[in-house]
Amino acid sequence: MATTRTAGPSSSVTARRPGQHRTPESARWLSRRGLVIGLVAAWVVPIVAYLAHAAIVLPVLILVATASLLRAGRSLTDRIVLALAVLYGALCLAGLLFSVWPLGLEPVPIAGLVLTGLVLYAYLADRRPRLPRPALADGLTLGAAAVYALIVAFPFFTRGREDRLASLLMGEDSVRHFTVFDAIRHVDGYLFLHYQQALGHVFEGMITYPQGGHLALALLDNFLRSSASEYGTGLEALDHYIGLSVVAYSLVGLAALWASQWLAARFLTLPRRVLLISAVFAFLVSNISFNLMVLGYLGQSLGVALTVLLVAVLARPPARERQAMWLIASLLVGIGFSYYLYLPAAALAVLIWLIRRRAVVRRHRVMVGVLVLAGLAAIVPGVLGLVVGRQDVALLAPGAPRSWDSFLTLAAVILAGLVAGRSVTSPVWRGYRWCLASAVAAWLALVAAQTVVNGGLISGPMYYANKALDLVEFLLAVGAGALLGLLPEPRTVEPPLLSRPFRPTLARLAPAVAVSVALAAGSGLVFGDSSYQHGTSVFARTWVSGKGEYRRYAAKVVLAEDAYRTAKPGTVTVVLREDATQSYITQLLISAVERTSGIVAPGMYTGRPLHDPDRWDNMVEVLADYPILIIADTDEALRRAEGVRDRHPDLDITVERNLE
Repeated sequence: MATTRTAGPSSSVTARRPGQHRTPESARWLSRRGLVIGLVAAWVVPIVAYLAHAAIVLPVLILVATASLLRAGRSLTDRIVLALAVLYGALCLAGLLFSVWPLGLEPVPIAGLVLTGLVLYAYLADRRPRLPRPALADGLTLGAAAVYALIVAFPFFTRGREDRLASLLMGEDSVRHFTVFDAIRHVDGYLFLHYQQALGHVFEGMITYPQGGHLALALLDNFLRSSASEYGTGLEALDHYIGLSVVAYSLVGLAALWASQWLAARFLTLPRRVLLISAVFAFLVSNISFNLMVLGYLGQSLGVALTVLLVAVLARPPARERQAMWLIASLLVGIGFSYYLYLPAAALAVLIWLIRRRAVVRRHRVMVGVLVLAGLAAIVPGVLGLVVGRQDVALLAPGAPRSWDSFLTLAAVILAGLVAGRSVTSPVWRGYRWCLASAVAAWLALVAAQTVVNGGLISGPMYYANKALDLVEFLLAVGAGALLGLLPEPRTVEPPLLSRPFRPTLARLAPAVAVSVALAAGSGLVFGDSSYQHGTSVFARTWVSGKGEYRRYAAKVVLAEDAYRTAKPGTVTVVLREDATQSYITQLLISAVERTSGIVAPGMYTGRPLHDPDRWDNMVEVLADYPILIIADTDEALRRAEGVRDRHPDLDITVERNLE
């Protein structure tokens, strides 16, 4: 028989009279005097931190404050992850304002505005800041995410600069993303809002690339430096970017680990949680998904993380419907501004969610309007990229082959969990299936589009269709919790570890730990081939071992950058190496750290083959307005460089052999 609990005389619950919409001033947790003090502190704290060169504490303070005002999720990790989602989406949208107001990306006014907004929200909503107590589940999730972050960071922070550059050059996209990050700091905002100024910093094709993640990292760098105008040298800026990008790539691991447990919450016990975390972690380090970080796909990595979070929220929305809809709106904006390729799948999943929850739509028509506005804002980067940047041509580009073995195995296992056991009738897993179907539909639509454009069935892989498939694979991985529906339903909620004798707990954990060790061994991180090969399952081991194929491209020229410069100011370095591919990679990196990428780009991206002998003649003609230094790595390359100089006697060209 159901019973109804009522608040007695000693209860802390205050009954609200019918028609009473506002809490009386005397009953608010924050008085008007407290509000004034909070508003003053919202500006004093950023100013003091800025003057003390400790502004980096402000993003942490903002994250904790936001998490403390949310009421979605029960655990500390829930609050942190969802607060990150809210703040990131809000920053992507607010970046449009920060890009055009006169204060640029200065840390103090931005932190002051955000903290002011949080104080006002706490007062108007009468919401006392409160965080859940840390629990064992938080330690397991955050601990696994930290280990993943250490794997990502290992080559960058355990070796010298040359090795760090070699790791960075595993994928040349890392260098291009660095130039966007660095350019945003110089122009104080989104590049597409400073188009002409950005042309001097980056390749024109990157100006309309989705830049939400780059803007977030640039703003974090301003907080780190406690300055929006202290740029440092190109190499120093590159080091900062590497450190910040490690944080961004690590969020992929955190998102996948959290989302899998958020979806499987009903079926979790402590041993099952350990097993689920281990399974998702093995996927993260052993699958081709690790390639996102290896090849420097910053935008795609953030897009995957945000879409995974969106699917988790759609499948199991927080009990507070308005907060759920705010989360969905923030994630939609974040996806559009980070990697709009995933926006169609995300938008379709949200549309299905609204159709399936018509009662929620009727109750919150204003919030539905907010979702529509968020969707319209989210398509802005896509419209710019496809219409202005003409990136629609690249969407149909061919790509490298990929292995289907792991994908088909993962799909078969997860789908078995979805169509058997209690997962069949679970509302959470029904919502998840619709989200997974949306991602599959978006992938198939991209495949169909390329097929039609090419006039029929095509042979060979497609670059962006592969990227759409990456998202499907991640969503399959976070759905691993569906397999727990095949096990007996837990009778009670698992109590904290320290609330029971330690030995019995260890005994219950032993099977899960044994399976976890087996998953770790089978992931290829400890044992297996460490050579870099597309389609293999040893990317993390390759990354940690430092045996990537691009290692020989580490540009020693960058390490002695000053030695190669002539006394003339504004000299632009041109690299001519005997191996055409090494020449291109080295040029890409040295232009980035010399901050001449925008100047050199017209000579680099000409459509000419890398081995075209006229390539360097075209390059120096593009740079005719600047003093030029051509550096060569062999006697043959030096001879060719001298030939370029002799054919252009009217240009200011110096030739040196400085590369070995």
